[in-house]
Amino acid sequence: MNIQQVLHGFIGDFQTGEAKMLELKAGQVVKGTVVQLLDGQEAIVNINGMQVRAKLETPLAQGQSTMLQVQPESPDGQMVLKPLQSSSIPIETGSLADLTKSFGMKDSPGNRQLIQQMHQEGMALSKENVQAFLRMLAVVPANVSSTEWIQSVILANKRG
Repeated sequence: MNIQQVLHGFIGDFQTGEAKMLELKAGQVVKGTVVQLLDGQEAIVNINGMQVRAKLETPLAQGQSTMLQVQPESPDGQMVLKPLQSSSIPIETGSLADLTKSFGMKDSPGNRQLIQQMHQEGMALSKENVQAFLRMLAVVPANVSSTEWIQSVILANKRG
């Protein structure tokens, strides 16, 4: 009797799992959830089902989620993720499509442009803010281009 065959039948095949790779590119937006706080400003953060060790520039509580944007590679070769609200680089095109859906919007060039402009102007990207801007865009006068109207709405919002 072959012991190896018996063990195979009893416990099944054992295969070492391949390490998952998390591929991120500059400008991409991902949702990160703090799984565990570590010493100092470090934490274990779950990003797209992968747990990574990260240094937090902004204090977050365990269980808290936030939108993070991948920054261009730092001089020491380390990947940097910043909260979307404090990042100033343009949002990557694929992430814009995901953001429109997360805000309950139709994925269209106009909606992607709105989100990109709000981000570039430092506006808070939340579902409530985006929905308020959409309501304002619904009343664009016939003689004004949508680009001019978006800029006017952003300026008016900045001035309160």
